[in-house]
Amino acid sequence: MKRINKEDLLQACSKEISAPIVKETNLISVKEALEKYKISITWFYHKIRPANLTPIKIKGVAFYDAEDLKKLLYVKQHVEIRDWYTVSQIVEQFNLKRPRVYEILTDNKEIPRKRVGKDILISKKHWDDIRGVSMQENEKYYSVPDATQLYNIKRSYLYDIIREHNIPKIKRGQYIYIEKSVLDSIMSNRKK
Repeated sequence: MKRINKEDLLQACSKEISAPIVKETNLISVKEALEKYKISITWFYHKIRPANLTPIKIKGVAFYDAEDLKKLLYVKQHVEIRDWYTVSQIVEQFNLKRPRVYEILTDNKEIPRKRVGKDILISKKHWDDIRGVSMQENEKYYSVPDATQLYNIKRSYLYDIIREHNIPKIKRGQYIYIEKSVLDSIMSNRKK
């Protein structure tokens, strides 16, 4: 057992420990980052954790390196694009389910998108191009996912029907569109 003089211990503890001098110009607080990048606190930590960024605490406030945050959180604003869909608008207009919209976005990473608050905005022009159907064609044709969802059938069964009845179809990129009137007629006769 070692004994330490009480006065020496109190004197050693009373000395201020000098903190390393940090350049405050390249630091940004969490609050400032949320305002600057227009993101939620949840999204902020969702991006920060995998990157293993450690905050610098100054007077109880967490600060991060501004350059590191810019690399991690900056999203191209796509100033040249004026018309945007929200995911809700796509679900409503194209009669798709929300997971299907995200699946299409995952498959087509070249579609410009941006996050504004809680909403994800998707370029109208690029969405329409990637879907490969103009609004007039959209009214005349079903996509394969739309047809399988409408008639509650499997994709393979739909392809069998298309082959068996030689249903008119068009192919745009990786998508196949089936003529609505013919498919509706065939499916109504099958239900009888």
